[in-house]
Amino acid sequence: MSLKIDLRSGEKVYVGNSILTVASDERSTIIIDGTLPVIRENDFIHQEQATTPLLSLMHAVQMHYLVPEQYSVSSIFHVYLSTTWENSVSISSAMKLVSQGELYKAIRVLKDVLKIEAR
Repeated sequence: MSLKIDLRSGEKVYVGNSILTVASDERSTIIIDGTLPVIRENDFIHQEQATTPLLSLMHAVQMHYLVPEQYSVSSIFHVYLSTTWENSVSISSAMKLVSQGELYKAIRVLKDVLKIEAR
């Protein structure tokens, strides 16, 4: 199954351990065939942005999703176990998905929690 992404000029997409940047002055459409993990720049949490436990957890899950050989599941659970969570049902659901290897689904659950906390 192909993934079609429309990107603005200068926008980045994280594909595995690589970063794809749109170099044209116009919008671009890319189509990705295969199973490489993909995260758009506006959804990606950088290490320096991970200033709360939830953002740290999101960053750890994203990094394991993108580069599993460099970031372990144990680092995700270390972040998870080091904090008492307010939104524990959603966080527990995300961690269950991590343990099942459903990292992209876990990222989506954590993204929803981030939206709730932002309100």
